[in-house]
Amino acid sequence: MNASPLQAKIFYSKDSILPKITEKKALYITDTHTTPLLKCAKNYCKDIAHIELKAGERYKSLKSVDRILKYALFSGLGRDDVFVGFGGGVVLDMAGFASSIYMRGTSL
Repeated sequence: MNASPLQAKIFYSKDSILPKITEKKALYITDTHTTPLLKCAKNYCKDIAHIELKAGERYKSLKSVDRILKYALFSGLGRDDVFVGFGGGVVLDMAGFASSIYMRGTSL
């Protein structure tokens, strides 16, 4: 049995450059510390849905993941759309987990 490869794309830049979104819909996931950086990043699109989580390790929880999933559903994201995590470990851990279980897996 072949395992499907992880479809995560990781971008790093000291100048905060976002990947260009080619999917029909997307969801930005940030925390209270990274939202201002997201809005200044190259390729930021204000028309893309955005959820902001509270910053800090203590907010890495299933409750936060549930908020992401509900917001994605509310925003009309489908399985072929993409989650864009923008931040550090807590944000990316939750964005990655949420994208892996949303509609049996979306791109990250």
